[in-house]
Amino acid sequence: MQHGLQNPENLDPEKNLSEEGKKEVEKMAIYLRENKVDLGQIWHSGKTRALQTATIVGGLQRPFISPQQKDAMQPLDDPQAIFQALSAEELDTMLVGHMPHLKKLAALLLINDPAADLIAFQPGSIVCLQNSADKWLISWMIVPAMLK
Repeated sequence: MQHGLQNPENLDPEKNLSEEGKKEVEKMAIYLRENKVDLGQIWHSGKTRALQTATIVGGLQRPFISPQQKDAMQPLDDPQAIFQALSAEELDTMLVGHMPHLKKLAALLLINDPAADLIAFQPGSIVCLQNSADKWLISWMIVPAMLK
């Protein structure tokens, strides 16, 4: 999941979620819960907007999921470390992060080429990738505008 819509940096140097961003993330989280998308855990970068997004999603899951901050999820980080962590993970894991890191990670998982431009992420969007027989596939994608 890409973090929700943020405030402009000139008004908010931390780039916290905007009010609209919070509402969109909440709608996405409710959609997940109502459609019984079960999450085992949520990982997020150390940036405030990712933590805020992860906290909203985790708080609306049943049972509540306490998000965990992970290294190597900053916008310009190499996606290889998270690729390796996910490959060894047994729990269904939501990542809440940033561009271009998420785009590179998805391309690395799907076709082993982090430079490929495969998915049009946008603030608040969720892309579900599934690991099936050591091959990653796109299962589904949803963007906030679909829920309005």
